[in-house]
Amino acid sequence: MPRRAALWLCGAALVIGLVGDQLLRPAPWGAGAAAWLLLSIGTALVAARAARRTGLPALTALLLTAACFATCLAWRDATRLKGWNVLAGCAALTLGLLQLGNLRLRVTGLVDYVAESASAGFRAAVGPIVLLGSDLIDRATGGRPAHGRMRAVVLGIVVAIPIIIVFGALLASADPVFERLTRLLVDWDLERLLSHLIVIGIVSWLAAGYLRSVVVAGPERSRPLVALGSPTWGAVEIGIPLAALTVLFLAFVVVQARYLFGGEDLIRSTVGLTYAEYARRGFFELVTVAGLVLPLLMAGEWSLNASDRSAARVFRIVATLILLLVGLIIASAAIRLRLYRAAYGLTQDRLYAAAVMVWIASALAWFGATVLRGHRKRFVFGAIIAGFAVVAGMNVLNPDAVIARANLLQASRGEELDALYLERLGADATPALAAALASLTLPERCALTRHLAEQYRKRQQSDWRSWSLGRSRADGVFGGVSAALRACAGTAVGEGDTRAPSVGVQ
Repeated sequence: MPRRAALWLCGAALVIGLVGDQLLRPAPWGAGAAAWLLLSIGTALVAARAARRTGLPALTALLLTAACFATCLAWRDATRLKGWNVLAGCAALTLGLLQLGNLRLRVTGLVDYVAESASAGFRAAVGPIVLLGSDLIDRATGGRPAHGRMRAVVLGIVVAIPIIIVFGALLASADPVFERLTRLLVDWDLERLLSHLIVIGIVSWLAAGYLRSVVVAGPERSRPLVALGSPTWGAVEIGIPLAALTVLFLAFVVVQARYLFGGEDLIRSTVGLTYAEYARRGFFELVTVAGLVLPLLMAGEWSLNASDRSAARVFRIVATLILLLVGLIIASAAIRLRLYRAAYGLTQDRLYAAAVMVWIASALAWFGATVLRGHRKRFVFGAIIAGFAVVAGMNVLNPDAVIARANLLQASRGEELDALYLERLGADATPALAAALASLTLPERCALTRHLAEQYRKRQQSDWRSWSLGRSRADGVFGGVSAALRACAGTAVGEGDTRAPSVGVQ
């Protein structure tokens, strides 16, 4: 790499580290983290265009995808959803590196994805060492080795430090005004300074590694890794375990058809559980089962003997049956979720598990459309895109608001309201909670009012770096709250809770 380009990358990485130290510290992440991610993504795109890398349109699309998920941090306030957005953005950035590494994303198998991701991660991790070593220091400038100049600069700094300390101490003792000025300059909180230096160092290191990977092409891939050491199982070896699994799934589906549709009396008389308890016991287990089927089928397809047509035929038939049965199991899990929600309300665990189940169902359907039709290498990229779609759909859905509305609707039908759980929801749920206050009982209304007041107070103490559109909407709802909410805040004051008036209800 030319020394000028290496200097530019070092400077850009340092700026990203300094900005990240300021924008990533406040919790929860919001506009500050989104701004930092957009700065980093934009820098990577500028670096790739300056280096004139091949495949820029695909890289640009992936970086823009990462930017969209970064923007979602300033849209929704749900903590768990923010984590999903960060993971999706990191996945898009990783795909960008793989695409630059001559990996054809749409027609690449899972093993190659894993191996190339590990290779790209290693190159990005050691990239700053190469950047500061052979790219920057070991370059000749003006007839004098750059490492010689660097050594001279370091030596000058080392000699200057004790001189400045001695003479600065003498001058500070001679003049009180100068002493006050020097105290402002050198009286630092070493623990806080170390914390900032660590964050800046880590973020800058990661940024430098990623930017160098974007600018400098990685090594050429020699051959597909899926061809190395692949087992060669025949129809018997692969058919027996999958057939046994098919029988197990079929038996389970038959039992489900009897009990899920047989009514509560049958369940109570057989297993001693209510309908809702029966549904609650199995939902997460069924989601786990559906999730484990996918890697099992992928491993089975990978282990086939490519030259054994009978083995491939057996696998396709049995795998198709398994996919159909898993589809029924997923339908059973969906029914259980509906019964579960009707009895116990909706929670983040249940809603996010349902989203995962949607992705699993999509991935299984894509597995049938690609792998079982002989297009194995098209599967992974499609499954990743389905994951992106699920995360984007959750941002549009607004999970906390959906949970709040579902539980409030259940309470309006006479069911018990779990106000303590509603108080755990983020600012995205505030508009729904505020709109339903008038329909709640007085204790429930006052409990939620105190919670909304406390949330508002905490938001007022945070700065713009934690801002999100969800928080802004929550503040707007609280600022224009109804007379019923103000009366509830007054009731809370009468009960001895002084938190509400400190908020300044308008």
